[in-house]
Amino acid sequence: MLAAVYHGDVLLVVVNRFQLFWNPVIHRPHVGAALTLRCRPPKSFPEGMIYWGQYTVGGRLEPLELTERVSQDYDGIILFFHAYN
Repeated sequence: MLAAVYHGDVLLVVVNRFQLFWNPVIHRPHVGAALTLRCRPPKSFPEGMIYWGQYTVGGRLEPLELTERVSQDYDGIILFFHAYN
């Protein structure tokens, strides 16, 4: 957990750690079907912003590009429209 307090104009920041999953869930939607994924971020104050990413071949994490086929809502839920192989 990270916590910061500033005594001037009162700043409070609290960030807990993400839960680690050792057995990730693999989703295999039917071709043409949609897939919805939800993020369960740790509790924090102020509430954090959620973004999805993918690792590149070089091992860098880059934000997932949102397109007409990939959309993210305000709560961080991501929706893949029309899955394909």
